[in-house]
Amino acid sequence: VLWSQVESKKRQMDEIAKVSPGSRGSNEQILFHGTDSDSVNKILHFGFDRSFTTTHAYGKGVYFARNSSYSCSDSYSKPASDGTKTMIIVKVLVGDFCIGKQTDRAPTAIRPGGEVGDMCDSTVNDMANPTIFVTYRDNQTYPEYVITFKRG
Repeated sequence: VLWSQVESKKRQMDEIAKVSPGSRGSNEQILFHGTDSDSVNKILHFGFDRSFTTTHAYGKGVYFARNSSYSCSDSYSKPASDGTKTMIIVKVLVGDFCIGKQTDRAPTAIRPGGEVGDMCDSTVNDMANPTIFVTYRDNQTYPEYVITFKRG
């Protein structure tokens, strides 16, 4: 079910790009998400849930990182009692993005070539070189691989 929802969203975003000059379309990225071992099965079966987000630096959505080192920090990938940590490799449709703010519940900027009400798809920490991406819609993400590891 999750895969078909993401594929449908991808087609929709790519169609919007055809009529919005400057739009990036679905702009699919492979990103990392740190989590605890108790949440993995829920994420794999039901997807990511914005209501569990505890970090709000760039908006009140679900956070993904370009670099695994960010997602594997103890703040995001909380160690289990045996010391193992969990991270998920995720296919993310970041689409058109804008700078996020702590209070954002959704992107607040209009997409390139868009009209009033045609907002960006996600928020980021830096427009020139984004390393943190925040999504706000459940059908923008697909968890592909789970990595379980211990830090040495």
